[in-house]
Amino acid sequence: MLLLLFGSGIVLLAACMHQAGEYDAPAPLRTSEAHEQGVFHYERGYERLRQADYDNAVADMDRARKLIDPRLVHMYADNMREVYFQSGVAYYDTGLYDRAIILFDKAVDVVASPSDYPATYYQRGYAYYRKGNYPRAIADYDEAIRLDPNNASAYELRAQAYEQLGDSAKAAQDWKKARGLSGE
Repeated sequence: MLLLLFGSGIVLLAACMHQAGEYDAPAPLRTSEAHEQGVFHYERGYERLRQADYDNAVADMDRARKLIDPRLVHMYADNMREVYFQSGVAYYDTGLYDRAIILFDKAVDVVASPSDYPATYYQRGYAYYRKGNYPRAIADYDEAIRLDPNNASAYELRAQAYEQLGDSAKAAQDWKKARGLSGE
């Protein structure tokens, strides 16, 4: 790259380089500035969740995940997961199952130990069930049950998915387990 240090030559050179595509990407922020912006988006996203502004809460968390120093993102992961999870539930409740599944995926992805959050697998399984994707629903119910073996509802929903696939033997086993857990 040639730098001209006199008069308007710098402007002319920059204009030529822009046309050539050399200046299409903005200059990267310094790590500390990017991290600070990430924390801002994180805090604003969490506040937007409290206001039930799900689209903007998710947009802020997506931005925060890109900007926060990767070595420190674990400090923010639980609240990020909550934003994705609660937004996913809201989309599920309105019948937007594809959007809900994407957000449940993000909720699992953002935390270091997804095993701490069996409800995410349960909810994502239910969204898959509502879409008619019973094998994927069963896979998520399997994981929810593995993480929380006393969740009677997960056994019930997995039984329903097995019924949809015509596997009455597995469905009967799950119905029996669910009844035993719920004290029936």
